[in-house]
Amino acid sequence: MRGPRYPVRIRNEKGTGFIAVVDVAFVLRGEDGDVGKLLKAVEGHYTEMINHTRGLLGCLDNGTKRVEIYWDIGSAIKKFLDFLDRETPFYLANKNSTLARDLGIGLTTLCGITRLRKSIRTRKELKKKIENGLKWACFSRGVYRGTY
Repeated sequence: MRGPRYPVRIRNEKGTGFIAVVDVAFVLRGEDGDVGKLLKAVEGHYTEMINHTRGLLGCLDNGTKRVEIYWDIGSAIKKFLDFLDRETPFYLANKNSTLARDLGIGLTTLCGITRLRKSIRTRKELKKKIENGLKWACFSRGVYRGTY
């Protein structure tokens, strides 16, 4: 969605789940007649993304390949952020710290995940790079140079 962008903050309310909050300036401008509907859509997509990625994080203990799981997590995050960009006038305020908090992972790990997803665009490309020796350490330390 083009035009002015407004920050949306996600709060984790105990017992009620995730709540999307926008600044009063957006509501007062009245650019979109149904702010509540937009916020419910953001909350729904965010909750779905968090639940999916938490499930993926639970697979890390099962000996599954870490790089593949982190790539899937990066894909889920990218899908949510693309939704915000395309279908709402919002952007996620404090994006990295909010996502790390709600996923229960460190900020460094989250940055490695986003670096991985930006560097490798398709699952086919990921599989090929893993076969060629790609390891998670390349992204967690920020040293990936695209050489695998």
